[in-house]
Amino acid sequence: MKSGASPEASPKVAQAPEGDRVPPAKSPRRMETYTTAEAARLTGTTVRALRKRIERGTLRAARGGGGWRIPRSELERAGLHIAAPAAAAELVAELAETIRRQERELAALRALPAKVEQHRHTLAALHGERQAAELRAAESRSEADALRAEVAQIAAAGPIRILRLRRKLRATPA
Repeated sequence: MKSGASPEASPKVAQAPEGDRVPPAKSPRRMETYTTAEAARLTGTTVRALRKRIERGTLRAARGGGGWRIPRSELERAGLHIAAPAAAAELVAELAETIRRQERELAALRALPAKVEQHRHTLAALHGERQAAELRAAESRSEADALRAEVAQIAAAGPIRILRLRRKLRATPA
């Protein structure tokens, strides 16, 4: 500081602890700084949280314009990420695609109860058909058993009985 300058004229700078000291950026252009409210909005933190970091010395800031000014580079150094407009646009596009995909999936899921009901009716009809087929099969087995028993009786009756039955069958119309 020059010997003629008053201490009030230069801005107060809150420094990070010795181990975290970062040399100031050497850039020909002006450093981009934010108020605590702007920085809080950009980083998703609260103004109070940023002020506490400044008070503890973990976040460098300069007093000026009635409040603290925080350099962008300091926010990045402290791990407080600032969403870039391009990254935000990518995120919005990605989220929109996710929403569209989920809406398609939801539409498919909404159709499922009707399909389940349709399959339930189909299964009930098939179950009825199966029961009817099983009943016909049981009747056919009973008929076959009765015919086998009759054939066995005829075979046991002898040749004369067989001849009589043949004559009887020829005489009856088909």
